[in-house]
Amino acid sequence: AIDRGWYDGQRWEIPESSIPTRLQRLNGFMAKKALEGAKRYTLNELRAARHYAIEMRWRLVDSSLDPFDIIEPTLLRVLARAKR
Repeated sequence: AIDRGWYDGQRWEIPESSIPTRLQRLNGFMAKKALEGAKRYTLNELRAARHYAIEMRWRLVDSSLDPFDIIEPTLLRVLARAKR
């Protein structure tokens, strides 16, 4: 949304036709929280996080390791920011 100029730093102005169906089904509070969380990341960062989550899921299913040993490094990878 930020990439398309729908958020000006204070208000959201998103055309309803552009809101994903899953987000439209959320109540107003949950949708607002989801959008506030997403605005902290670029589109590429969100895509990478989704990739890591899918990869983590497959590792959890295929592995006999302790789930904590799979989840923690993945979360650190997603939440850590590259030094700029």
